[in-house]
Amino acid sequence: MDKILAIIPFYKRSDQLEQCLAALAASTHPIEAFVVDNNTENKGFTKACNLGLRESMRRGHTYAILLNQDCYVSQDAVEKAVAFMRSHPRCAVAGPKQMSAEDPDLIVHGGCTEAFPVGQHLTGRASRKDCAVSRPMPWVNGACMVVRVDALYETGLMDEGFFLIASDADFCFAARQRGWEVWYCAESVVFHEGGGVSSKQPTLDLVAYFNADQLHFRDKWVGSMGWECLQKAPLAPGEKLAEEKVRGLLETAFRHFQKSELREAELIVRRILDFEPENSTALLILARIYIDIGAPAAAARILLAAIKTSPYCAQTHLALADALFFCQASEQSAFHYQRARFFGIQSPEMSMNLATVFLQQGKREQAIGEWRLVLKMDPAHAEARHNLRESGFAEADV
Repeated sequence: MDKILAIIPFYKRSDQLEQCLAALAASTHPIEAFVVDNNTENKGFTKACNLGLRESMRRGHTYAILLNQDCYVSQDAVEKAVAFMRSHPRCAVAGPKQMSAEDPDLIVHGGCTEAFPVGQHLTGRASRKDCAVSRPMPWVNGACMVVRVDALYETGLMDEGFFLIASDADFCFAARQRGWEVWYCAESVVFHEGGGVSSKQPTLDLVAYFNADQLHFRDKWVGSMGWECLQKAPLAPGEKLAEEKVRGLLETAFRHFQKSELREAELIVRRILDFEPENSTALLILARIYIDIGAPAAAARILLAAIKTSPYCAQTHLALADALFFCQASEQSAFHYQRARFFGIQSPEMSMNLATVFLQQGKREQAIGEWRLVLKMDPAHAEARHNLRESGFAEADV
């Protein structure tokens, strides 16, 4: 049976903690409680959670549940959350349905939308069957959050630059940025009393923590490429784009790329790849962007995967050759330049790069042949002409 640790930051309200622990004790799935006492020294929500997450890693637990002291699990909530995590192996974080403890028909968390400037929750009524379907989310609320412990080795722990709020959204964004999924889990139900460490009339210190945490979130995310991509709601299973829509988006992305508007182009192709992860044209544009911003190894990894699905695409071979050229992988780049030529591409730039590769390999005659080819395509090409002269060719021969 999966080992689970419930991590509960405890502050002031012992009556809430007692009720929270009693609910865990009645769970149909065994679960250990790990209470972090913030009363003597208030470490804040995020640091308290990290103490428990480190402990869950040390003990070898499969999952950890971050749980507010005012959040009470239903008897089968943990069992259903575990079943959900098992059936979604790429889910790093799941947020159960949170019902109001005071009004058990009111859904106070059915997933989340905006994370900044204020975190927004999806809400509804159980009697209307609102929020009844589990689905991927940009982020989920940390009042009750199921975490896959293995994912922590990639995502890292929560950012302790946050004292109280926004670390849940940040944690979810960090997981999704690394290829993990974040889901709202409608099957698992908990009851959230409300209030907790905040109140209807927060103190000036509490407001200051809220403001500082949101400013930290803004400085870390807002305006970044990650923010632009991750703030959008993830796709529902099976969701697709119409073929004509994809074509139009690819044309727009390519126009942006040609104008060196790389940010705009990347945002579009990343959106396409959300729907079609193996779209060869989108992968090619993304790889070209990576080459242009000085990340050729990342481009090469993309193209090596793309070439498996498009082995006869001249442009893919050319882009891969360029990426490998900038990585100084001469043998591999020469092979893909020659494949690009075989499939119909010829350009002065390609021949100049291929000549450089041949020189690196000690193949001087082949390099000279490439410079001659460049001058056939562009008789005014100064660098090729200079290189031939340096190789001992007379002006008339050049």
